[in-house]
Amino acid sequence: MGTEALDLQDTLLDAVFNDSDERFMNRMSDLLKAGTLPAGAPFLPLTSHETAEVRRRSVFLLSQIGGAGVIEAICARLADEAELVRASAVSSLGRLQAKEAVEPLLELFRTRGDDHLLLKAVAEALGKIGDPAALAPLQEASRSAAGVTVRSACMMAACKLQARTRA
Repeated sequence: MGTEALDLQDTLLDAVFNDSDERFMNRMSDLLKAGTLPAGAPFLPLTSHETAEVRRRSVFLLSQIGGAGVIEAICARLADEAELVRASAVSSLGRLQAKEAVEPLLELFRTRGDDHLLLKAVAEALGKIGDPAALAPLQEASRSAAGVTVRSACMMAACKLQARTRA
């Protein structure tokens, strides 16, 4: 790896570990605009870091830079003990439109019935991914899920999926 790549990796590690959320997002935005983000492999281990904040930021970072193993590493965080890490993983998988994440997201949907904010985010992610396999579970949840926000998100995601299948 060249000196420039190592410097960039060090900058990203510094951002993940030390920046405020606002500074972290600004640095990531600047690097994205410049098109200088490296492949994700050096950052994969950070998704298992002991600190939830580092895990959350590394999930976001990986969702921006991609690369081999990124979807798998992000899916592993769906079971994270920290709510913000799980939420970051869900939104990242939706942003990536990761079809391989549909089954883990549906499993999360089936097992986390008490977490309305997370279920809403899962429904939105499934709608963004657009896999027809999610249609029936979303339709069922739009009728039976606890909480009007969750039902509404499921209905919207199901409508997106139906529109895609008709197009």
